[in-house]
Amino acid sequence: MILCFKYFFFFFFFFLWILLAHSCKAISNHQQLALKNIFILAGQSNMAGRGGLVVENSATGAQIWDGVVPPQCRPNPSVLRLNGKLEWVEAQEPLHADIDVATVNGVGPGMAFADAVLARDRGFGPIGLVPCAIGGTNISQWEKGSVLYRRMVRRARASVADGAGGSIRAVLWYQGESDTIVKKDAESYGRRVEKLFQDIRMDLMSPMLPIIQVALASGGRYIDIVREAQFGTDLLNVRTVDAMGLALGPDNLHLTTESQCRNAIASIGDHPSSSPPSQAVRASLEPWPSQQHLAKMRPNAQPSLLTERRDSPFHSQPLAAMSFSTSSFVNPVASLFFATIVRWLGWVRDWCLREGTWPVPCWASLSGIVNSASLDIFILAGQSNMAGRGGVVRGRWDQYVPPQCWPNRRISRLNAGRQWEEAHEPLHADIDAGKACGVGPGMAFANEVVRARGSDEVVGLVPCAVGGTRISAWARGTSLYSELVSRALESAKNGGSIRAVLWYQGESDTVIRADAEGYRANMERLVMDLRSDLKIPDLLVIQSGLVIVVVQVVLASGEGKFTDVVRKAQLEINLPNVKCVDAKGLPLKADNLHLTTASEVRLGLMLAHAFLGS
Repeated sequence: MILCFKYFFFFFFFFLWILLAHSCKAISNHQQLALKNIFILAGQSNMAGRGGLVVENSATGAQIWDGVVPPQCRPNPSVLRLNGKLEWVEAQEPLHADIDVATVNGVGPGMAFADAVLARDRGFGPIGLVPCAIGGTNISQWEKGSVLYRRMVRRARASVADGAGGSIRAVLWYQGESDTIVKKDAESYGRRVEKLFQDIRMDLMSPMLPIIQVALASGGRYIDIVREAQFGTDLLNVRTVDAMGLALGPDNLHLTTESQCRNAIASIGDHPSSSPPSQAVRASLEPWPSQQHLAKMRPNAQPSLLTERRDSPFHSQPLAAMSFSTSSFVNPVASLFFATIVRWLGWVRDWCLREGTWPVPCWASLSGIVNSASLDIFILAGQSNMAGRGGVVRGRWDQYVPPQCWPNRRISRLNAGRQWEEAHEPLHADIDAGKACGVGPGMAFANEVVRARGSDEVVGLVPCAVGGTRISAWARGTSLYSELVSRALESAKNGGSIRAVLWYQGESDTVIRADAEGYRANMERLVMDLRSDLKIPDLLVIQSGLVIVVVQVVLASGEGKFTDVVRKAQLEINLPNVKCVDAKGLPLKADNLHLTTASEVRLGLMLAHAFLGS
């Protein structure tokens, strides 16, 4: 037995020695590359960029970007960005155009930040920006295991993948406006953001990774609580830049283009540098924020919470000299050993969680989830815009899945074989099988419901929509109606409750006047029949009002002119527990009939909010 242990330890330490040697070799070879200095841009809308957005349509509130790019944000061959396809391209505004796809993006702080860094140190080297911000997100949506967190870590890792060249120098974080509305969110912000920063450092194997966060310039009634938490972040190598006082746009929420540039430059006022500081700079160090500002923000606070901790290895250096590596944290051998062990543990974790960190254990069976009595079931019915045509071009789906539609182990779908499986886009691929399906509103709806209701929420989606169908094709006794009822009953057979029907249909009824004028009666009859056959007399039905159809592109003979008649009928339906979500104004694809991917996401969120408010 003793001999076995000896061999075990011999091979264990030999294995570690091989790992260390391989790491040293990798570092040596890596130094020969033109390394990128990589910065992660994360948070919500003011990091994604809303500078330069103007209202295009006062009736709908639709916005567009004015296209103005200030000199500080113009493209630079030395500044790259990791696009939505994980490819390095030359950076240009809007940086988040293919990341925060559910809304319009403008100028953010990223480009101005990179330009200011290069202007300050011309020998700094090329910069790589990794945009990850998503507007309107709560801090809880960035917790480890969430869709946004997994995506951010995945993109960060891809930025330094083998052959990419570069190292992650810092995370730039601007988020919190959405946590200023509910007092409970504001009071838990400090704990949540510190946990987030610690998780990021662990998963990126950089225990002293610099993080620059922005203290809010705008928000709801509890903004002071969140700002206090931001200034009170008690972690080493975390710096807070105050955006308060910067000019806001007409919405009194988002920074203007000029403010985004000023905010970016402020971020490097004490910008972390890998160069040791001079004695003169050390001597001129003053705590940040100032004691006067500290007293104003937190009258009873201890200064050590907002200034650098005196037990920090950085306390004798200005914040301008915060290290971008672990070299000043521990000696190089210990740092390398630590990084190797963490990397090895990461391999084990990734082997167990092949697609990322799920919010439920990897050994949890799907059948155990969907057979739960707590399963909330939603029926998705109607025609093409419910089935999903987002991202479909010339009969082929582009396979782009926005983060709001990513799979979640707490979201399942009933497939065509009447079996529960993990839901993923396209939800209707085997249901509306005669056509090319893309992104629809279902996944965005489900993810938002799970987020809002917490970790105990389990959602089951039952796709039933078929493109090109009139309301008469869904009448009781038709094949579509029978299939819908059959699938709905099957979904609840082993537990769970049908919570609502999400209905988006009517485009095909705008062609003939008789169909349009009979729409209200047909829809009311359909709702009553469904409630009767499913034995749920108060079943919630949420329908989407039609978008404006520009008929000349879709119809060859001027048909489809009765859209307003159908819309009026939908808005006038007089039944209890029927809600109408108006999709008018959402951007359309080139066919002027189907919603874009971004519009499908926005519609999904609108449907979720309608359900959650019921």
